[in-house]
Amino acid sequence: MDYVKREHEFYENKWGLVFPSWKKEKKPYLKKEAGVEGRRGLELIKNHISHGVVLDIGCGGGRNSVLFAKAGFTVFGIDFSEKAVCLAKINAKEQGVAVTFGIGDALKLRYDNDYFDAVLDFGLFHHLRKSQYEKYIKNVIRVLKCRGYYLLYCFSTESEKTSRYESGKRNWALFNGHIYHYFSKEEITKIFSKEFNILNYELIKEEGRKLAFNLVLLQKK
Repeated sequence: MDYVKREHEFYENKWGLVFPSWKKEKKPYLKKEAGVEGRRGLELIKNHISHGVVLDIGCGGGRNSVLFAKAGFTVFGIDFSEKAVCLAKINAKEQGVAVTFGIGDALKLRYDNDYFDAVLDFGLFHHLRKSQYEKYIKNVIRVLKCRGYYLLYCFSTESEKTSRYESGKRNWALFNGHIYHYFSKEEITKIFSKEFNILNYELIKEEGRKLAFNLVLLQKK
């Protein structure tokens, strides 16, 4: 099975846990409501712009798309999973906000150049392979307006889980062909500094999950 097909099946299975009627699920990213990272991310963006056009890459069930739409932004959300997009549309309708959702690939963004004021990534980048980073960043840069904002939320090496990987010598793991990459602040800087300036960096720890996340606001140079 090729990588793309395997990834598609992975996400369809994940969203199948709550599809089609938002069954209760403990994992935060499978919930309808935005979490602390979404609310904090919105605060960071609103420190710079009060309105504009936003793209939520890997939007899942739309919880952060809905949050930004409620705050007055025009929001587009894309996801690899048909089930996730279906749930996102239901979520937005129930919340009474308009969001344009669709099936999409972060490595093949089908939007005009310089279209978005901000691009959001709550938990997609840390599942990409290193060979995909350059293509991903080129896509984000292309659709962002000059001096546009990019909000990244990804696994941190401060997570307790990373100590398991070769006694802490490795910052990634592969489960059923699906990558989990844990980033340090230094690695994020190295990957993105050519195209972006880092405006804000924060560490967010989830209670009870032994996980830590980087929340980073960057601006296109």
